[in-house]
Amino acid sequence: MTDSNAALPRMDTVTKIVSATVAALPLAGRIETRAVSATEQLPATGQPLVFRSVGWPGSVVVGLTAAARLPDLVADDPGAALKPAIDSGLSTAGAVGPSSVEPALAGTNPFAASLGESAPQLFAVTVDGVDALVLAVREGASYERPSRNTAVDEDFLRNVHRIRGVDMELSVVIGRTTLTVAELLRIKPGQVLELDRAAGAPADVLVNGRHLASGEVVVQDLDFAVKITAIRDENAEVLG
Repeated sequence: MTDSNAALPRMDTVTKIVSATVAALPLAGRIETRAVSATEQLPATGQPLVFRSVGWPGSVVVGLTAAARLPDLVADDPGAALKPAIDSGLSTAGAVGPSSVEPALAGTNPFAASLGESAPQLFAVTVDGVDALVLAVREGASYERPSRNTAVDEDFLRNVHRIRGVDMELSVVIGRTTLTVAELLRIKPGQVLELDRAAGAPADVLVNGRHLASGEVVVQDLDFAVKITAIRDENAEVLG
């Protein structure tokens, strides 16, 4: 990484976060970073991801361009691919435990630089001279988990980290139907069962039987797969 942060002469919190994050990015090639002015045209990115962690009152927003190349095993989950790098950056600012990640809210511009003191500092990262991602670091935006204090949050995050390797059963439901016992006994090969869902309607993605998301059934490398189109929160509101 070249020292292209000359516009930020002191090693402040934002510079520390960006330097540590970029150094740990899972991108192959010659990586460079530069500070972006509020008037400069940002590279086009996909849906930005917002990272936050307890212990530092701010957030890091990352938008990947079409030119970004992440490791094959996690390319379909950029949040997971980028988390170790973001965690490395946030830890330099005093963040505790792994970060949370969620898509930026629809209809908002997390890279907007016209919000006064809460405006993010913007950086573009290139790989072999090609724009790969945009980083926005916003200081001072408080992040608190409801009805938890910081000490509880630290214990909570440590405990979550211990069970990250636990296997969870994920299933995809394209529809359901109800049969009587007599109808069930008459089922034979070749019979068509009509489901309660129209063709093209999103499928339900269940984790251990709980409805987590909705998705579109696709084919990838001759295997069926599901493309996530919406995430449900704990109050069953669909996000996305």
